[in-house]
Amino acid sequence: MRFLEEALETRDCGEIRLEESRMAEQVRGYNLACGWVADGHLSNERMTAMELTGMRSIKKDRD
Repeated sequence: MRFLEEALETRDCGEIRLEESRMAEQVRGYNLACGWVADGHLSNERMTAMELTGMRSIKKDRD
């Protein structure tokens, strides 16, 4: 992935790279903050709250 391969310039003209583990941590945190499970899918509780229980066949297809 380009954003993991290319360094960003810092204020003092240095470079910094985003490590894959840090990116995964940030994505996981974002997913959980949105009310999804860590991998980005809706939890069963969230699906029920949003009245999406009729879409369970989609969930089964991804498992």
